[in-house]
Order: sequence, then structure tokens, then C-alpha cells
Amino acid sequence: MIQRHLELGLSHIYSIRAKRRSDLLLEVARKLLDTSGEIDDLLKRIVAQTRELTGADRCSFFLVDKERNELYAKIFDLNAEPQPTTDQAALPASLNPQPSTEIRFPINRGIAAHVYQTGELLNLENAYKNEMFNSDIDGVTGFVTTSLLTIPVFNNGEVIGVIQAMNKAPRFTKADEADGVAFAVLAGLALHQSLMMEERVKAEHHAKVALEILAYHRQINPEQLSALTSEPTIDVHAKFPGFATLSFQGRLAVPLDQTIRCCVFMLEDLEILQRWRTPRETAIKFLLTLQLGYRDVPYHNWMHAFSVAQFCYVLARKAGLLEAVGLDEVAALFISCLGHDVDHRGTTNNFQKLAGSSLATLYSSMGSVLERHHLAQTLYILQVDGCNLLANVESSEYRKVLDRIRRNILATDLASHFAIQKRTEAMLVQRETTAPDQLTPTEKSNATHLICCLIMTACDLSDAGKPWESASLVAELIYAEFFAQGDLERARGEKPMEINDRTTANKPKLQLGFIDHVAMPAFKFLSRALPLASEVEGAVLRNRQRWQALLDGSST
Repeated sequence: MIQRHLELGLSHIYSIRAKRRSDLLLEVARKLLDTSGEIDDLLKRIVAQTRELTGADRCSFFLVDKERNELYAKIFDLNAEPQPTTDQAALPASLNPQPSTEIRFPINRGIAAHVYQTGELLNLENAYKNEMFNSDIDGVTGFVTTSLLTIPVFNNGEVIGVIQAMNKAPRFTKADEADGVAFAVLAGLALHQSLMMEERVKAEHHAKVALEILAYHRQINPEQLSALTSEPTIDVHAKFPGFATLSFQGRLAVPLDQTIRCCVFMLEDLEILQRWRTPRETAIKFLLTLQLGYRDVPYHNWMHAFSVAQFCYVLARKAGLLEAVGLDEVAALFISCLGHDVDHRGTTNNFQKLAGSSLATLYSSMGSVLERHHLAQTLYILQVDGCNLLANVESSEYRKVLDRIRRNILATDLASHFAIQKRTEAMLVQRETTAPDQLTPTEKSNATHLICCLIMTACDLSDAGKPWESASLVAELIYAEFFAQGDLERARGEKPMEINDRTTANKPKLQLGFIDHVAMPAFKFLSRALPLASEVEGAVLRNRQRWQALLDGSST
């Protein structure tokens, strides 16, 4: 009789628990499916509801990037915001981009990758005891994983994502597994629906952006193309003395109608055309098409792209960049410099997002809105008939070149630069303390990757290290663009930030903040990576002194 009462009591308790779990699962399903269709919003809900359902300390949701053969978590830690570096924390709000929260790793590494490949749930009481566990992510986030529940998310029989719940004491139970699997079904349906909606919206905005570009840009002038292809390559060094120096003032010294000729010279002199077996006429058509892709905005225009590419050329020819990373990387860097701001609208990433522009709709879920657009436009121009510099490159190398260009252009987002500063510092220390033949292939590859990202940042900011005449002129162009954005914001009834407000901006003060927290740290890194380029650091310092004098004079 007592045993029977115990059985009935336990059955009643289990039924109550089951009902509570069922009610919770239904509530979770309601919240999950009640979304606006935004992928970021859905991922946040999936992470939040997984935590609520399983009682986990933290959760993540990994999506699949088939193009790069990687898994990535857009929103890895819902509880904690990324901590900025010391330099970044000191920046004015207007110059302080948010670091990326995206974490990526190869599709064949780690527990999440294993679950993605096998389609089977995995419940670990101690993650570190499993040889498949990728502890690198803990190293990045500062979080220590103990118990781990990893569940595949399916749609139409295909794994489209992985849910990972972390740290429940003492461990995740069978009930958590069952609830997690049930929830994963709902998550798969919601994600599929959201992805379909996103694709439809993106298709509409791709069409809109294409129409905007067609309406703005002109076709190549056939007479200009014929003239450029028929004439010999100019002797840049004779025509523009000092061209191969880091202090060369490209904006002041080279007329606009000579920039294409200079670019052809640099492509030939660096042996990029020879390396890719690119006909000279193809290079000229590519350059003319790319030039037309730039808008007539005060700063982010074709002359900026030319100046950035010329600085890259000098680093390769005179400062040891070619020896440091090799011709294949230099070739990709040079093309990236030319295309890194193509079709720039003269406004910031944040402006695009707040305005709800077509570019923001296309790219905001991935971050680096403008940089991704510049990349897309550069790759598009490479596909235009007669413009493909890579047409004669072997297919295996072709993919590598595009990957390098992708990395390089996305690296020009200052948020990306700040995000890898610690890694760059560690890499430079290793290069300074370890003989080259003692570095592993992985360490050499990592160093090349980080150096190329640094080179893109340094080239993009190189105007700060030019003589004062050029540096101060460029600063005026930058503020003309910033103020134009502020005018648009004010017309929308918004209050511009100081850097965009022509009525309150203190240019010398803002420039000092930019130099101290953005430019100078970048050029200090450059001096260590390429000691022959250390003169730029000194030029930045001299320009800082001029800005300081202007600030002191305005305050007296």
C-alpha cells in the first residue's frame, strides 16, 4: 500500500513537471515564432529561449557559412558586452566603432562542428575531457565551459545550424535533451521562414541598389580607353619626382587625368599583370570602370583610392612589404586598396543603419555595411566583360585571390582593426623574439593575415602621415563629408554628433583624438612590422604637434 502511494505521488510529481515543461515549451514556441523576420532578432530569441528552457548559464547559436566552410556565431554571449581595448575606450563616441561579436571556426573543428557534420546531439558533463572540444573560443571570450549540450537544428533533413547550451550544474539532463530537441525543431522552422523572408527582401534591395548605381555612374568613354591603350606606359618617376616615397602627396601632385596612367605603371612595376597574365588593355578597362564606380563626394572618392594604392605601392617597393608577405599578397593588397571605397556614399555605417538604407538592409546583419558593399562592387567589376584581371589565373589560385581581397577590404572597417589589435600585438612580439625558421606554418600564415590587415588600415589612414600641407587639406575634405552627413541628420530632426556638427565641431581637438587613439597606434604597429616605414610615425607626430598648436591657439 505504501509503495502504491509512493508510486502515485511520484507519478503526480512527474506529471506536474511534465505539464510545466510543456507549458514552458509552448510559451517558448510562441515567443520564438513571434518575430519580425529579422535574422538577428530571431537569433537573440533562440539564444534567450534556449537558456530559459534548459537553465543554462550561456548559450550560442551557430550558423553555417558554406562559402567559407565555417561555422559562426553572430550573437555568442547574450549576457555580456564585448570589452573595448584601452585605446578604443578612450576614443570619443563619434570615433568609437563597435567591435564585432562574430566568432568563426572551421567546419571540421570543435564540438559544434562535430554535431553539424553528424547531425547527432552531444551532451558532455565536462567539455575539456572531450578531445574534440575547441578551447580557443573560451580563450577569446574569457568564459570557462564546463557542461555542454549541443543540438543540431534541421530543416528538410539538412542541418542548418547548431544550438549550444553551456554550464548547467551538475550537468544537462535527459529531460533537457528532449526539450532541446523539441525546441530545435521549432527553431529550424522559424529560421527557415526568416531566411526566406530575408532573401526576398535582399533581392528587392539588390535591385534597388543596382538601379541607384546605374543611375549614378556613367559608361567608359571609348575614346579615353583607346587613347590609354594605344600609348606607352608613362615613366612615373620622371613625370612625378618623389612618387616612390612615403611622403609623396598624391592628391596634390598627380592630376586626376594622370591617375589611371600611374596605376598602370604601378601594376606593371610590381609585376602584378605579369603574375596574373593580365593583358594591359584589360587592366586599363578595369581601372576606368573602377574609377567610374567612385562617387563625387569630398573625401571617399577616386583620388582617395589612388592615394591609398600609391602608399601600398611604396610599402611594397621601398619598405619591405614585398619581402614580408610575397607578391601574391601584395597583388591582392594593391587591388583591394583601389577598390576599398568604391561607390562610397559619403556617410558612415551607422548612418546607413539608422536611415534604413538598402545597403543596411543587405549587409547590416553581417556587420561592416559599407565595406561589404565596396567588396561586392569590386568583385562585380572584376566580372564585367573585359575587366577581369584574373581571367588567366588558375581556378585554385583564383579563389585564393578573391579570399584575400575579401579579407583586405573588410579589414578597412575600424571595428575590425580594433577587434584584432591584441592579436596583432602578440604576432609582432612573436616576430621580434622568434627566428623565422622557428615559426610553424600556422604561425607564419597567421602573421601574414594580420600584417595584410594592418597594411590595409595603414594605407587607408596614410594621409595622416603626409606632410602638413596634404594632411591638413585631407582633414578639411573629411570634415566636409562629416558635416554633410550632419546636415542630413539635422534635416531628419536628429542631433548630429560633434564630429558631424559644423556648428560645434572642434577640428583640432577631434584630430588629436583621432591621431592618439587610431592613427598613431596603427603606425606604431606598421613601424614594427616594416621598420623601413617608420618615418611615417614621425610624420604623424609632427602633424599632431601642428594640431595641438591650433588647439592651443584657439583656446587663448
